[in-house]
Amino acid sequence: QFLALPKPRVLSGIPRLRGGGELLVSMVPFSLMAFFPVPLAPVGRRSSLAMLAGGCWIIERDVYLEHEPHKAHPAEVLDDIVTARYLKARGAAPHLYDFQQDIDVFMYKSHREAWNGFRKNAYLLAGGPLRFVAVLAVFTTLFVIAPFIWWPSLIAIYVLKAMSDRFTGFSLATTLLAPISFVLAVALNIDSAFSHRAGTVMWKGRIVNARKR
Repeated sequence: QFLALPKPRVLSGIPRLRGGGELLVSMVPFSLMAFFPVPLAPVGRRSSLAMLAGGCWIIERDVYLEHEPHKAHPAEVLDDIVTARYLKARGAAPHLYDFQQDIDVFMYKSHREAWNGFRKNAYLLAGGPLRFVAVLAVFTTLFVIAPFIWWPSLIAIYVLKAMSDRFTGFSLATTLLAPISFVLAVALNIDSAFSHRAGTVMWKGRIVNARKR
């Protein structure tokens, strides 16, 4: 697949996600499928449409040496997203594929470890405090509040989550507990925001010195 791509070659995609913390980890492919326009990633003009899946990406050697993304952005917590946008802006748009039959990625051992891992990223994904508040408000309304007051909305989120979980191999139990996953996602984002603003985000025994936005 990589060698079949047109040059400059940059490839990423969805691997099979393994390990613990399924209630949170299953939200990764769900969010990607629900909110990111995957078909537009390599062809759209905006660099904001570019994405590299953190657990699996390949950059052609010549492309990497020409642009040196980690030298240009040496201390980014979201290095996959920053690298994708940096390369796309320079004409090396990442292509996204389904790698689930070829690659397994063991993400976290437990829900506690998943929480700590996602906490370092969640607040930064929106790109700023105002965007964060807006995105969190919309997400909370659609996936947490609406299902409790309007039953068709509950059915809709179950259908969407079931489609995502079946495609990515998560268990039926994870799908049945979808409302808990959405509540946990909101709580995680709030925790991430306060932790980043306070400068107390910890990962693997050290403070993550992410740029405040």
